[in-house]
Amino acid sequence: MNNKPIKVLTTYIFILVLINFPRADDVKWIGNLRYRVLQDKNSAEGATSSLSEMRSRFGFSMGFGKTSSSFILQESMVIGEESNYSGVTSRPPSPFLYEVSFKIQDFLLENVSCQFGRFELALGNQRIISKNNWNSTGRTFEGFLISENLFDKFDFKTFSFGINEKINDYHDDRKDSWLNGVYLTSEITPLDKSSYELYFIDFTNSEDIDSYTTVGARIDANLSLFDLEGEYAIQTGENISSSNLLSLNLGFQPKNIPYLNNITFGFDYVSGDDSSTNSLEGFSKFFGARHKFHGFYDYGLHKSFMNHSHDGLRELNAKIYLNLLFKSKLLIAVHNFKSGINDINYGNEIDFIVKRNISDHLSFESGLALYKPSASLAAGSGGTETGFPFAGSESIEDKDLLYFSYLALTANFK
Repeated sequence: MNNKPIKVLTTYIFILVLINFPRADDVKWIGNLRYRVLQDKNSAEGATSSLSEMRSRFGFSMGFGKTSSSFILQESMVIGEESNYSGVTSRPPSPFLYEVSFKIQDFLLENVSCQFGRFELALGNQRIISKNNWNSTGRTFEGFLISENLFDKFDFKTFSFGINEKINDYHDDRKDSWLNGVYLTSEITPLDKSSYELYFIDFTNSEDIDSYTTVGARIDANLSLFDLEGEYAIQTGENISSSNLLSLNLGFQPKNIPYLNNITFGFDYVSGDDSSTNSLEGFSKFFGARHKFHGFYDYGLHKSFMNHSHDGLRELNAKIYLNLLFKSKLLIAVHNFKSGINDINYGNEIDFIVKRNISDHLSFESGLALYKPSASLAAGSGGTETGFPFAGSESIEDKDLLYFSYLALTANFK
C-alpha cells in the first residue's frame, strides 16, 4: 500500500507539531503498554500453539487555543519473532507513526471541528467502521474528518480517507482507493439515553468490481429495565446485489439481583454469496469489528467477511454480564453459528471473559473460548470458503473441544 500524498501531509503535520511544542499551553503525555499471552488449539491433530505479543504506544497531545494536535508512536511485536532480532546485535525494527493529527475547533463555523492527518475512528457500535483495538496493531485512517454539532441534538460527521494511493504505479486518480462517508447521530428525545444513527459510506476501490456503497441505520434505545440495540445496512455496487446485514439485541437490566448486571439475547445476520448467480451477495465487514460480536475463537468460516465472496452468517447468542468481587467483571457468552446461505451449521462457542481495573493506570483481562465445530463440516460440506480446520472425512465427534485463551495486562498513562 502506498499513500504517498497523505504520508507527505502526515510528515508535514509532524513537523508542525514539533515546531509548536514549546508554545503549547496544554501538553499531555500519552502511554499505553499491553502485554498479552495467547494459546489456542485449532487443528485436527490436537496441537496447541502459544505466543506472547507486546504493543507499546507513546506520544503526547497539546493544545493552543482552539487548535490541538496529537503525536503517537507505536511498536507492535510478537515476542521472539525472527524480525525482532532478539538476542543478536542486528538493528531491530523501528516504531511507526500510529497517530499524528491536528484538530481545529470552530472550523469556519461555530460548533464545527476539523481533524486531519492520521487518527483512529470508531463509528456507532463499530460493526462497519472500528478502531480494532483487539488487534495488536490497531487501525488508523489517513485523511480528514469534519464534525458538526447542531442544537446539542444532532452530531454530523463527514470524512474522506485515502486507502491506497497508486501515484507510483499510475498517473491516474481513478486507480486510487478511497473511503468517504457521512454519519449522523441524534438523540431520541422521549427516551433517556437513547439515540439513532444514519450513515452513507462509499468505498471506491481501484478495481470497480470491488467498489461498493453501504447505507444503514442503527438504534440504541433504553426502555426502563430493557435495552434495545439494532442495526440494518445494505451494500450495493456494480457487481454486488442483495447484500445486507442485520443485528437485533435485547438487553435486560434486573434490579436488586446480586452480582447480575445485564443479560442480552441477540441475533446477527450477514448475507452470504449465492454461487449460482453472476452477482455477489456477501456483505463485507472489511473495516468492522468481528471479535466484539462473533466470539473470540477465530474459526475462519464465521469471521471471514473481508470481501463479498463468503457464505455469510446467521448467529444466535446470549450474554450474561456479572459484577464480581474486587471490582472484577465477568462476561459469559454463548454463540450458535450457521452460514447465511445453504443453512450450514458451523458450530457452537462459549466464552468466559474476566476484566478488572487494578488501579487507575493498570488493567487486567483474561479470556477462554471453547468451540465445538459441527460434524457436518468434517464430512467436507461447506460453501464457497476454503481452509476451515476440519475439511475432510474425519469425524469431529472423536475430537476434543477447540479452545482459545489469553491473558493481557495493560498500562495506560495520560
